[in-house]
Amino acid sequence: MPFPRDLPDQPQERVVRQLVAALLFEKLIEARCTPLDGTLCFEWHAPGYRFRGFGRLGPFDRLRVTPGSVQQAGADGHWRPAEPRALLAGLPMPDAHRAALLAELDRTIALCRWNAAHLNRRPRLDLPYSDLDAALEEGHPYHPCFKARLGFSDADHAAFGPEAGARFQLFWLAVARADLRQALPTAETAFWEAELGADAWADLARRRA
Repeated sequence: MPFPRDLPDQPQERVVRQLVAALLFEKLIEARCTPLDGTLCFEWHAPGYRFRGFGRLGPFDRLRVTPGSVQQAGADGHWRPAEPRALLAGLPMPDAHRAALLAELDRTIALCRWNAAHLNRRPRLDLPYSDLDAALEEGHPYHPCFKARLGFSDADHAAFGPEAGARFQLFWLAVARADLRQALPTAETAFWEAELGADAWADLARRRA
């Protein structure tokens, strides 16, 4: 279910809008703001591009960007809807970070489209808590990568994404040792054998080998 200000079936527009709002609020881009007919027109430049959009200042001086207003113009001078790749092109960041952020933005857009095509939306008023928690699929209204889930395929999203509402029982979750920091009171093997039993620990050790 889209937010009231979202344009129907245009998840890229929402991602672009929230990305621009975040970049402006975090002062990662410097835009010239001009009052215009009760709103603000903001413009800025990046290598090879000009950008513009409209909005208004909300609480905490955060810019509320008008849906559909963020545009870019290239060498031909023609204004068109802004794209994430162009917006990131001029930001001062390592190329690897830029590529990672773009991947999260692209995946957010893709999963929003998957949700629009596959979810059976229903009234939420009388849903029990667990079903209501799954039905709230809009994502964060500020962060532009509100549905990235890198590493999740579409099949993973359908099986384990909360929006899809598929039920499953989680028994164990394996985490790569390189991504894990643990502080145990005893040696690892002794600790887990005491917690799980020697047979269960041996079975888990065999499965993760």
